[in-house]
Amino acid sequence: MEIHITWCTEDVLETAKEMGVKLTTEEADDVLLTVEHNHDACHGISWDNIEWAIQDLVTYREKEEKQNG
Repeated sequence: MEIHITWCTEDVLETAKEMGVKLTTEEADDVLLTVEHNHDACHGISWDNIEWAIQDLVTYREKEEKQNG
């Protein structure tokens, strides 16, 4: 037997929308890759992980915008 838990780009886009954040599809995919790369297998992936990764992306994006003026 196998079970699969799937997170998709739409999950990230909907979560971002609920947070008042606009993301491109590419950014949402980057969030998914970040979550996958940094998740703790003992705890799995949760909505909190998605939200934290979105916030990290927003912080990075704002920092880049300030640097590039």
